[in-house]
Amino acid sequence: MQSYQVHKTDGGVRDCGSFYLDMAGQFGPEEISVRWCRQRRACRSDIDEAIEQIWKSQSIQARRTGKELFNGRLCRLVDCSTADGKLQLLLGPTSFKEFLGTNLLNPQIRYTHGSEVLADAVGLSAAVVSADEFLVLGRRSEKVLCHPGQIHPIGGMLEATRDDKTPPNA
Repeated sequence: MQSYQVHKTDGGVRDCGSFYLDMAGQFGPEEISVRWCRQRRACRSDIDEAIEQIWKSQSIQARRTGKELFNGRLCRLVDCSTADGKLQLLLGPTSFKEFLGTNLLNPQIRYTHGSEVLADAVGLSAAVVSADEFLVLGRRSEKVLCHPGQIHPIGGMLEATRDDKTPPNA
């Protein structure tokens, strides 16, 4: 049985710099429920303009350097909670463009505008330990614009379905 770790600190949400830690526990697949909603991040004209400018500059840089940049549909973490020993996730739509322009390259806006303006795309990672007790990590492709060639846990982003009306296929 697989289990999933999420952490909630005594004082509530814990700011870990590049991410927030919300909950902790071990939840098997039968102990996780996912609901889908259409709730997107809160829009503000200044943030939307910043996202557009970041996307434009990153697109130019990608073309100039021969790197890949794709505005895929992603899942946004709207809310998470635990009840009766189960992890409950509420997911909504976002995009890589919104993620790039908020959480990835502009995360400090949470301190001035609140976390509701962030894309908060859901990422999935796995800690893989080999039989001889080595930790298995991946290396990002040199072709991607963001963090090319860097070592990271094996994982990726949770993609949304095509119509933004139903949850991703699990």
